[in-house]
Amino acid sequence: MDDLTPRMFIAAREHKPRWGTASLEAKATVILHVEGHSANPIHISLTHQLVLGRVEGTHQDPCLNLAAYGATEKGMSHQHAALELIGKTVMLTDLSSTNGTFLNGQQLSPKQPVIVRSSDEIRLGQLVVYIYYENKDVLVHVLRENQGYAKGWIAGERMGTPISQR
Repeated sequence: MDDLTPRMFIAAREHKPRWGTASLEAKATVILHVEGHSANPIHISLTHQLVLGRVEGTHQDPCLNLAAYGATEKGMSHQHAALELIGKTVMLTDLSSTNGTFLNGQQLSPKQPVIVRSSDEIRLGQLVVYIYYENKDVLVHVLRENQGYAKGWIAGERMGTPISQR
C-alpha cells in the first residue's frame, strides 16, 4: 500500500459530495471505494462498459462482482448499473434495477445515462460506493480538501508540504 491509499480512505470515510471533474484523461484509472471496505479500493481501467452487479452460484453475468461486499444483503441486482466512458466523460446508467441506483442521493431513471464526477457517491440499492478518477488534478483537489495539503500526494509522491507545516 502506498501513501495515496490511506488518504483516499479518509476521503471516502468522511465523504461530502462536491463537484469534482467529469473528465477522465487518457489512461486514467477509476477508483471505487465501497463503504466499509475503503482500505481495499477497486482500480478500474474503463475501456468499455462496465456492469456493476453481483454473481452468485452458477449465475455468470459478466460484471464487476460486488457480492463480496454484501451486495445481496444490500439489495443489489445481478446487473444493477453500468459505468461507461463516452468521450472523456464517465456516465452511469441504472439497468432497471429492483432497488434503484442513486447518484449523490438522487434516484436515477432507468436506462437514462447521467454524468458521474470524481468524488461522487453512487448507491446501488443500499450498497454505497464512492468514485474517484486518478487524474493528477483531481487527486490534488481531493487530498487538499481532505488533508490540508497545499498540493497533495500523487501515486505516493509528495507534491507539496502540508499547510500546517508552513
